[in-house]
Amino acid sequence: MPVKAGYVTVRKRLDTVSILGGLLSDSLEAKLEDVEDYRRMHIYGAFLNNLSGVYYSQGNYEEALKYFGKALQIYKKVLGEEHPDIAAIYNNLAVVYYCQGNYEEALKNYGKALEIKEKVLGEEHLDTAATYNNLAGVYGAQRKYDEALRYYTKALEIRKKYLGEECPDTASIYNNLAGVYSSQGNYEEALKYYEKALKIRKKVLRKEHPDIAATYNNLALIYQRQRKYEDSLKYYGKALEIQKKVLGEEHPDTATTYFNMGVLFCSLGDPGKAVGYIRKALPIFEKVLGDAHPYTKQARDLLEIVRRNMKP
Repeated sequence: MPVKAGYVTVRKRLDTVSILGGLLSDSLEAKLEDVEDYRRMHIYGAFLNNLSGVYYSQGNYEEALKYFGKALQIYKKVLGEEHPDIAAIYNNLAVVYYCQGNYEEALKNYGKALEIKEKVLGEEHLDTAATYNNLAGVYGAQRKYDEALRYYTKALEIRKKYLGEECPDTASIYNNLAGVYSSQGNYEEALKYYEKALKIRKKVLRKEHPDIAATYNNLALIYQRQRKYEDSLKYYGKALEIQKKVLGEEHPDTATTYFNMGVLFCSLGDPGKAVGYIRKALPIFEKVLGDAHPYTKQARDLLEIVRRNMKP
């Protein structure tokens, strides 16, 4: 029974905003009654941004979008259109849209963030590199792999220049490059970059860090596609052990590993175990990501296919 291979998760960070950053322009000074008005509005905008972050971390994406939108309105009034904090909120909106599977809105908001960052911070700033990385992630999800590789490479050059090789952010780019090569079917290149990411992460992060679990999951997926199923099971087991302990049972990353293990057991011709793991993943995706998310649809479709092909 043909089934799609499991996917690789890409976690995105939210940008923070300063509480009292920036100077007032002359036009804004004229509009606000005094500096205290500016301070209060800026603090309130930062509060809304942080509140949105809480909703995001809970998987409540609609509320996160609502409050990021409110924060953006306030910050535009206080700071104008071209301020790093405005770029930060555009980034955060894009993160949420990406998590919802709304890639066009994600691209639009990352593009707005990038335009500000390149103009205000410069093309070689680390914050600009972060947006290159995020844009590449969206292009990868859209299967526009040449664009993804181009932006990941731009991000990697900046991070290696300013952060060095043995840094978690550099490891993240290696991980993401590997994901693109994997999607292109270039598994040897994918393994090379995943191993680079894992080596750095094991050296600079704690033993049970979620990023290490993510790399184990990704290595397992490559071995699965190469039909090296014992190696694949070994790495999925390593990933799941960390995810259940650190992230909990109802986290999307834990659900991803359950789903990928379900796909693996399909390949091994064990539909009973496949159904068991997919059943673990599906309610998590439904609860956290919603019924319309691509991950939820993929899990639901695969569960139906496996059930239909099981012997009575």
